Amino acid sequence: MKISVVIPVKNSLQTLPECISAVKNSDYDDYEIVVVDDLSEDGSADYAREQGCRVVKSHPPHGVSAARNTGAIESRGEIIFFIDSDIIIEKDTLSKLSEIYETLSPDAVVGVQSEKLRFDNFLSQFKNLWMRFTYLNQPQYVALFYTSVASIRKDIFLEIGGFDENYNIPNVEDTDLGQKLYKAGYRIYLARELEVEHIKSYDFASIMKTDYYRARGLVKMVLRRGLKGLSEGNKTSVPSIYMLQMPAFFIAFLLLLAFIVSGNSIFLLWIIPCLILMVIANSTFLIFLGDKKSLLFVIISFFFIIIDNVSVLWGMITGWFSFFLTDNKYY
Repeated sequence: MKISVVIPVKNSLQTLPECISAVKNSDYDDYEIVVVDDLSEDGSADYAREQGCRVVKSHPPHGVSAARNTGAIESRGEIIFFIDSDIIIEKDTLSKLSEIYETLSPDAVVGVQSEKLRFDNFLSQFKNLWMRFTYLNQPQYVALFYTSVASIRKDIFLEIGGFDENYNIPNVEDTDLGQKLYKAGYRIYLARELEVEHIKSYDFASIMKTDYYRARGLVKMVLRRGLKGLSEGNKTSVPSIYMLQMPAFFIAFLLLLAFIVSGNSIFLLWIIPCLILMVIANSTFLIFLGDKKSLLFVIISFFFIIIDNVSVLWGMITGWFSFFLTDNKYY
C-alpha cells in the first residue's frame, strides 16, 4: 500500500528539514513525499527538491486548501497522508497507518498531537494539551479531519471534491472537510496511537488571534449550513460542555459591566455562580491537566480560559455580524 505524504509549504524552511527527515527515517518503505510549494520565497522548495521529494506548484487560487488539493491530485499513492511542515511523525507512524487501513478498512484516519512538546512556556504547553485533550475525548469514529495528521483514500478524497478552496489560510477547512465526509457516509477512524509532535510555539497575541479567527470560522461554517446543520449536533473538536460555558461567561461579562457603571457590588456577587458554572464546564479538561501538570498550572489555566473567552466570544459575535452584513462567508 503506497502512502503519499503531502506537505504544503509556504516559507517553511525553519521547520521543513526536521519534518522531512522524520518521514525519511520511517520504518515503512512504500511511500513518497510530495511537497506542495505555495509561493515560497525562502528556499523551501529547493531544499525539498534536494532531499529527493517530489515538488509541485500549488494551483490558483493558492492558499492552504488549494495546496493540499494540488498535492492530492499529484500524488501516486492509494493513501494520501496530510501533515504540515511543522509536524514531526514517529518512526513507525506510516507502518501503523498502513496496518490500520489493511485491518480495519476505514475511509480516512486521523491521529493526535503528542504530549511531547519542545517549548516550555505556559501558553504553548496549554494549547498543545488542549488540542490533545479535545481529540482524545472523541469517539472512535469522528466527523473531523485534523490536517496536522490526517490521511484518506485518494479515490474518496477526489470523489468528495477535496478541501474547500475558499479557505486560503489555515482556519476550519479541516473541520469543514471532516463534516462533508461524515455527511457522505464515510468513516473517519481516530487512531490515538498515531501521535505527532507539533513544532508550534504560542505567545499571548498568537493564541488570542488563533482562537478569535477559529471562533469566527466555526460560526460562519455553521451559518452556511443553516438549521439542518444545527440539528445534526456538535461535530467539531470543541467539547459540547465547553460550549455551555459561553453563556455563563457572557452573563458574567454583562454583570461586570453593570458593576462598573453602577458601582453596585450585588452584581459582583452574581458573577460567582457564573464562575462556578465555568469551572464545571471545564472540569474534565482541568482534571486532565491535573494529571499532567502542577496545581498552579491548572489554576492559571482556568483563569486563562476566562481571558481567552473574550477572544472566542468576540470572534463568535463578529463572525455572525460579518456573515450577514458582508460577502465574507468563511473568515
